[in-house]
Amino acid sequence: MGALILNEEDRSVSVDMTLLGTPQKTYDADLACLEHRETNIRLFFGKIRLPTRNTLATRVEIRYPIEYFHRHMWQNSRDFHARLRERAENLRIPQTPNQSHLHEMEADKDHSEWANFEVMGYSGTEAAIDFFHLPPTDLARYERTGVANIAFTPILRVQLGVDQLLALLEGCSGAMTEIEKYLPHDFA
Repeated sequence: MGALILNEEDRSVSVDMTLLGTPQKTYDADLACLEHRETNIRLFFGKIRLPTRNTLATRVEIRYPIEYFHRHMWQNSRDFHARLRERAENLRIPQTPNQSHLHEMEADKDHSEWANFEVMGYSGTEAAIDFFHLPPTDLARYERTGVANIAFTPILRVQLGVDQLLALLEGCSGAMTEIEKYLPHDFA
């Protein structure tokens, strides 16, 4: 199963991040933001059209179910977020203004994918997020039948500056109060 660790006793699934594949598709983003709705989070990444800089050449949307976003992207990134903020301060990188309007900007091309798992990293002023997807049908089949035919799909690597990744995580922070209203009361 590669990176997947299956617990047959309770039919749960976990991930060994050291065995994850690398997404074959890469997107170079100038801007990043999020939009939340009751049932999912939408992460937007955009490439600015030059020389005008007021429209986008392309935009990618990564949709996340709220429970996976909360468990993975938010809860698993708390230490990373703090280190990234400290790194940006040490590099004297100015805080990037909120790009919450990114999804409203005109774009020549748009593309959308679903994800429910990610890995983030940075080195110097360069950052990246690798997005992956575990299909809900595969997870449901395993939970019901114990048949482990789960395909963990690498979706996309988004390359961006640490300023944009930090701005995205800061935006997540600002949205968490609203997002947590949609989660079940017993959600941990």
